[in-house]
Amino acid sequence: MSNSHFKKSSAVFECRHCGRRTRDTDGSNGSVQLCEDCNEGCMQENGMNDTDDEEVAAQYEKDMRECFQRAVNKGGVIEGYARTYPRTYPRTDGVNPAYCGLDDSTPIPF
Repeated sequence: MSNSHFKKSSAVFECRHCGRRTRDTDGSNGSVQLCEDCNEGCMQENGMNDTDDEEVAAQYEKDMRECFQRAVNKGGVIEGYARTYPRTYPRTDGVNPAYCGLDDSTPIPF
């Protein structure tokens, strides 16, 4: 879950997974030096690897990929993921991405 507030007196660190500079937000991600999105993604990956139920594993994998994609969309770099135009971060310059030939699944070259 997203948390917009940093833990008081927490230092900035670089996420070990995606490289984004971040701070401890809830006391759990700072101890493992992961940003909030990668921390959640790693927990989902752990759940995926711990279950024998294929449907549950598929849901964990979907959630994991969404977390890692969020990290990349926020500026992180993870092998196998490309930055996309996310629906949750609308453009503020008044340009509709549909008119630019982009949709929510099209990677934006940066």
